[in-house]
Amino acid sequence: RQMCIRDRIIRKAGEIRITEDDVQSAVRGFLGEIEQIPPPFSAIKIKGKRAYQLARKGKEVNLAPRKVTIYEIVLDHMELPFVGIKVRCSAGTYVRSLAFDLGRKLGCGAYLDKLRRTQVGQFRVDEAIGSEKLERLGKAYLGTKMMSLVEALGNITSVEITKGLAGKVRNGYCPRNDEIGCGDSRSSISGKLIKLVCDKRLVAIASVKESTRKAGERILQLERVFS
Repeated sequence: RQMCIRDRIIRKAGEIRITEDDVQSAVRGFLGEIEQIPPPFSAIKIKGKRAYQLARKGKEVNLAPRKVTIYEIVLDHMELPFVGIKVRCSAGTYVRSLAFDLGRKLGCGAYLDKLRRTQVGQFRVDEAIGSEKLERLGKAYLGTKMMSLVEALGNITSVEITKGLAGKVRNGYCPRNDEIGCGDSRSSISGKLIKLVCDKRLVAIASVKESTRKAGERILQLERVFS
């Protein structure tokens, strides 16, 4: 195997034989919190310029390692020289870097041939509707599959508010903690986003922050209001 950058060979390796057990063992080593170096062709900024802009000009790109979490990583199939891996990871993970690091660990080198994202948060690819099917079945079918904003933001804690308060919030009023039951007893939502809901409709997205003036006090800040 040989590794190239812009048609320039930077490293060669002799014949390397790897087995399925080798790959299984190497893959398990990436489970959990790891450090990875983002690929040069990424959108990360270096002194105001995107890394890929520098890389495309043939300039050396040095990016600092970043901590990411690999929740699950398994060998899906193996037909050398191709190896299929399934990964469930945290935001900010570069699968291109994961492929590179796996090849380096195995001693044979590797790069990402293709990537298919099968889930983002609660949205899964097996629940998606293809464009061809939409064209065939039309807008009426799409209407039956539409998801409300409340459902789409299912990962954000929901707080039910009254119609009167909802009207005030839509006019720019930021409710007090006691008006939405966001006192000390709801410490679990401190530092997080919440959604204010009335009659199954999304009214606003707000953040709950610790006050810098008084210990234990929380401040509510509206991030986005919906009509």
